[in-house]
Amino acid sequence: MFFSSASLAGGFSGLLAYGIVKLDGTRGLAGWSWILIIEGIFTFVWGLISFFIFPGTIDETRCLSQSEKAMLKARLARDRPMADEAFEHFSFAEVLASLKSPHVLINSASLFMSGTMIYSLAYFQPTIVNSLGYSASRSQLMSVPPFVVAFIVMLVTAYISDKYCARGLVAIGCALMGMIGFILFYVADPLQTSLKYGSLFISISGAYSTLPPLSAWQSNNSECHYRRASSIAIGFISSNLGGILSTWLFPQKEKPGYHTGTLVGLTFCAGLVITVTSNLIWLKKANQWKIVKREQLLKDYPNHDQLSHHENISVRKQAWADLGDRHPDFQYAY
Repeated sequence: MFFSSASLAGGFSGLLAYGIVKLDGTRGLAGWSWILIIEGIFTFVWGLISFFIFPGTIDETRCLSQSEKAMLKARLARDRPMADEAFEHFSFAEVLASLKSPHVLINSASLFMSGTMIYSLAYFQPTIVNSLGYSASRSQLMSVPPFVVAFIVMLVTAYISDKYCARGLVAIGCALMGMIGFILFYVADPLQTSLKYGSLFISISGAYSTLPPLSAWQSNNSECHYRRASSIAIGFISSNLGGILSTWLFPQKEKPGYHTGTLVGLTFCAGLVITVTSNLIWLKKANQWKIVKREQLLKDYPNHDQLSHHENISVRKQAWADLGDRHPDFQYAY
């Protein structure tokens, strides 16, 4: 939902920019200054409100019935059958374990490419629209519809990703959608402004919709708590590094074709297909390997007949905490 709101915020920014033209010069401030002020105030106020309305735990959720809360707890218990916070402690070894996990590194590469496309489109989409011959204020208004469509597409693809637990396939489909949009923009004649503008609906929808399944994937496939937190942080660092790269992709001298940015977007969409496919293959092999190597993985955590039931449970919980997502009972999500 956070990422869907981000895409809608892109459209809101364009609409706000269109309306803010009338404030240009008010109190001696330029129009762009008013955009930053209003968006900053909105973000700050919403952040304060969110602190009070978003629940910290399932039990604190007000919009769910007791049966729905019980169902969510059962699902968490199914995903983490032997998880126990008493056995989980922070250590830099957990951070290193995340950094050494192939699926985390591959997915972080995917997030880097996804972040590059998202930031570049968010930063430069009004500039791209303006290069098609629209006035500055009209360009801001015309930048809204592609983000609104992206908001809807992102919600639909995120729902499919969750319902069918198909993170990788959904990400690939969204990357292919973005690729089509970038191809259309690249091959369109500069005079075909309608085609170029229409391609933005496809490229923005595809690029933005890659981020939710990739981010969820990063969380799904890391265990325990501190390793998951490290993996999520690594993923967002990679995505934000893509934001740094994006600032150089659409120089004014290349308008209206913007070949560099378009080719990078196209290449990164293709790169996403490759990295996500590679990750799918690796995760499937890893799940198979854990079945074959189960006894070897658990050799340091024997289930002795001499131990009491409580002691055996403690050993199993310790194995889960130590091995994390390498535990044979942990199944990587596809």
